[in-house]
Amino acid sequence: MTEHFSDTGFVPLNIAVLTVSDTRTEAEDSSGALLRDRARAAGHRVLAKEIVRDDVYQMRAVFSRWIADPEIQVVLSTGGTGLTGRDSTPEAVAPLFDKAIEGFGELFRQVSFEEIGASTIQSRAVAGLANGTLVFCLPGSSGACRTAWERILQPQLDHRTRPCNFAQLIPRLTEHAPQAGKPIPVEEALARLLALAEPIREVERVGTGDALGRVLAEPVVSVIDVPGWDNSAMDGYALRTADLASGPTRLRVAQRIAASGAYLHRGAGAGRRRHRRHPGGLHPQRGLGRDPGRDRTRGEHPPRR
Repeated sequence: MTEHFSDTGFVPLNIAVLTVSDTRTEAEDSSGALLRDRARAAGHRVLAKEIVRDDVYQMRAVFSRWIADPEIQVVLSTGGTGLTGRDSTPEAVAPLFDKAIEGFGELFRQVSFEEIGASTIQSRAVAGLANGTLVFCLPGSSGACRTAWERILQPQLDHRTRPCNFAQLIPRLTEHAPQAGKPIPVEEALARLLALAEPIREVERVGTGDALGRVLAEPVVSVIDVPGWDNSAMDGYALRTADLASGPTRLRVAQRIAASGAYLHRGAGAGRRRHRRHPGGLHPQRGLGRDPGRDRTRGEHPPRR
């Protein structure tokens, strides 16, 4: 991975520190103070430091504010990563992540095992990327914060660390996939498609039952006035070509039929099918009816039975 490394010297980052605690005050916040002081000693800028109660929504509000701040590049939190009922930092921050950094928690527990043994299994330290901001959530003890900073965070937030580090990725964290080209008019798009399309060289005639999956070579037009099959999509009305041959006319109600053979109350929504004149028969068009139970030509309900 050495080809990804580019040594441009130390690059200071803008960091915010959050302490999650129901009881600590600024004077008692040893863990938050440790992270702030270690970051400054390494040459980074600490732009904000706050203490928030162990409440999912209060924590999420602070995380969200810092994640949305373009000046803040890294957020370090301490506390709330255990297993008790009030430990809820992972639950507060996880929904904000665009990408989780699973390796952080795994590596933290590995290095912590060297110091506290199997007790490290109770840590739920997490990290992730949100809106181009790196977020690291550490346990509340100052010892755990010291371990995380010295063994993981300090080298990974240093642009000089080989073979790779988080610092050098920050300018690229908000990269997006290439966007689609500029929209063009439908007519131009159709012309481009037709220029690439090949003409139909072979046509075969098949029955309706065998037409599934085939491409139509010409429009399909019904040769009878009223479709001859049972289908709720055909509920509504149909016109005979003979009715319209002489121009506008008052149509006679031939039969009242409720949608799918059942009466529907006013306001029930369903599809209906309309027809317009077409040479050689009827050409179906879809429409929407307010009440499939209404007569389509007069607007009357069918009689109750």
